[in-house]
Amino acid sequence: DGEVWRAGHLARARFCVEQSELPPNASVADLALSFQLLEDAKNILDALESNQRPDPDIERFDHKAGFAVDGQRGFVEIVPRSEKDAQLTIYTKRETDWQVNPFIYGTFSEEVVYDRPICGELYAQRLRNSSFEWGHPLVKDTVEFFSGRAREMDSDAANQILDGKWIPILHASEEQVAAPWLAVGNDDVSFSLAGDAFNSQQCQKINTSSSISNAGVAQIISLPIWRCNKYKLKCYLRTENEHLSARALVYYKGELLSEIALGSVGKDWQPFEAVFETPILNERLNAFLLAIVFDGPGTLFVDQATVYPEDAVDGFDPQVVEQMRKLNTGWVRWPGGNHASAYNWRDGIGPLDKRPALPNPSWPGLGSNFVGTDEFMRFCQLTDIEPLICVNVGDGTAEEAADWVEYCNGSINTPMGKLRAENGHPQPYGVKYWNLGNELWGHWQTGYCEAEEYSERYKVFSRAMVERDPSIRLMICAHGSLNTGDYNTWNRTLLERIGKDIDLFDVHTYVRVHPEPEQSDEELMGLLTAIPVAYEQWLMEFRRECLQRGLDQILVDVGEYNGSIAKRLTRDKSEIGHLLLFAGWVHGFIRQGEYVMGSNATEYSCFDPRAGQFDNLHPRYDLYRFYAAHAGTQPVYARLETPVKQSPIRQPKDVTPIFNLPMIDVVTLRDPEDNSLGIGIINRDMERKIPVEISLEDFDPEQEGICYFFGQDPGGDQTEFPKSHVNIETISVSRKFSITMQPHSLVLLKIFQNQ
Repeated sequence: DGEVWRAGHLARARFCVEQSELPPNASVADLALSFQLLEDAKNILDALESNQRPDPDIERFDHKAGFAVDGQRGFVEIVPRSEKDAQLTIYTKRETDWQVNPFIYGTFSEEVVYDRPICGELYAQRLRNSSFEWGHPLVKDTVEFFSGRAREMDSDAANQILDGKWIPILHASEEQVAAPWLAVGNDDVSFSLAGDAFNSQQCQKINTSSSISNAGVAQIISLPIWRCNKYKLKCYLRTENEHLSARALVYYKGELLSEIALGSVGKDWQPFEAVFETPILNERLNAFLLAIVFDGPGTLFVDQATVYPEDAVDGFDPQVVEQMRKLNTGWVRWPGGNHASAYNWRDGIGPLDKRPALPNPSWPGLGSNFVGTDEFMRFCQLTDIEPLICVNVGDGTAEEAADWVEYCNGSINTPMGKLRAENGHPQPYGVKYWNLGNELWGHWQTGYCEAEEYSERYKVFSRAMVERDPSIRLMICAHGSLNTGDYNTWNRTLLERIGKDIDLFDVHTYVRVHPEPEQSDEELMGLLTAIPVAYEQWLMEFRRECLQRGLDQILVDVGEYNGSIAKRLTRDKSEIGHLLLFAGWVHGFIRQGEYVMGSNATEYSCFDPRAGQFDNLHPRYDLYRFYAAHAGTQPVYARLETPVKQSPIRQPKDVTPIFNLPMIDVVTLRDPEDNSLGIGIINRDMERKIPVEISLEDFDPEQEGICYFFGQDPGGDQTEFPKSHVNIETISVSRKFSITMQPHSLVLLKIFQNQ
């Protein structure tokens, strides 16, 4: 043990000395840093000579030479060892006085690119720009996105449509036809965007003076044809003529699949509905063409067109609802994200057909407002999750935020509660958690400001909101480490100015590993999986600072977080790397669960029905699902002796070097319901199997336990990086037993107490 401990600190001392070599024109600040680094190196070397640990101040997170992981981390004591195996001793009678909050398995939602994942994935409506407004990306960009990054549209079929091979397509500018709609007909047809719309600012106008057939507009769409063969079309139509009949055409693979008469159109806006059928095919990529047309001469106005699968549940995709139920995510943060900083909640209430369609202030696309407060609350009810609402502290007002609280939680005797009842929801929703703003420290944010200004906004908003409902809990917009910007200055300003008023601290972190020359994929994956260790260190340092300031009431929610590698890896390598990344984060949040009360992962595959249908759910899906269900909630103390490695380089650039990085990482939890023991084990070593000997103190186990193997074949050598499925096996258990961890792997053990 001492040999490895010395190696780590000698590396730190060497780093201090190397970084102290200064050029002749060094600044005073450089000289000061150089002096401090040399003093630190002397402190380390002196301590090593006397076989003592160095000054604890050198262990601080932001030290230039990094930090050592050995020591107490929550309820787990980590001890480096030079042997090639690990030893874990679990003290089952020693428990923390707190339990893990299920909110640590939370997720995050926002209308981002093309308003996904909220619209078009979670919400089942399939047409884009239903109300024909200006501001949607062009049709070619839309096809490229949905056939590429979104992986749902058949690009060959879509390009055939654009080439006019299925139905005659006319060239039309976005001033004539609202993107991504297409102009259908011939040169005798004119198109324009008109006022006097049924919804929002404009509608689509189609005019022809000739007697041509099939003049109108069309859109390329993809449908969930693997499970549903009936779809409901609804649109609003009017005309300037006495007699005009409209119909809907549905094409698939170049053939007319359905022709449905919509009926006679009058001079006033009227809704028209129809049902069309498709084949059932287990295909992820598909493309249909839906056209709304008439025969000339005449003029047709079209607005607010929607297509829902017949199996939609209150507008939501049934597969996504089921995926979210299984995920057991604890809570979901909504409506953003960047989107929240310019979101007016009043745009998302009332009749769906009359809600305004507006440009997304942060991402490409238009917001339909189909998913507003009442829909989000219905989704939470369907999936049994807790809502976390992020209010607009960007360009919004405190009065708007307070009205929103009253709309959600007020009785029908309040003005906003009465409005909620008029919208069909007399019972209050009882939303407890409210996030005051999103990343207002970022220049990309609507309402960007400095910490001093945000502190004043927080005072005004919190006062107004609590006045409407004193029972709510407020979450402040803070700054996470390993991130862009000066998080220390922002956070410390909040602590100094309004620390005594802060309950929940919302921090966001995104880290990207950038390859260095000649770095292997395996080295990059190893760096990726070390990120959560640095993040846990920052969480510990932040907690220490709060306690030093007498602010022990502050709890943390990691409201957005993710990590990635700036290099395309094979799917198998990407999945196993991200599995271990998120497992490390979850382990860190669990260990620091005394004050880390929740998290919201920025990962959207759980909102995508295709991801579940076609085996493309993110590896964290099974990780969170099984940990939430089987790991337990009551931490018990443990001592882990583990092989370690040294990482004396800054890579990723925002992650401090880590000394004595544990190759084995654990959490140990008891389930209060059945008194079983859950043991989560990570092997970060990319090359070596590591045997782990487990000793159970004060626990008489049954002879067989359950082992959940994540992303690996539980038997034999692992020669490839496999997919992130979970294999479940029984294992032999005693008070002292062993498990061999495959390279770069994760298991969750479930051990039952002998009755």
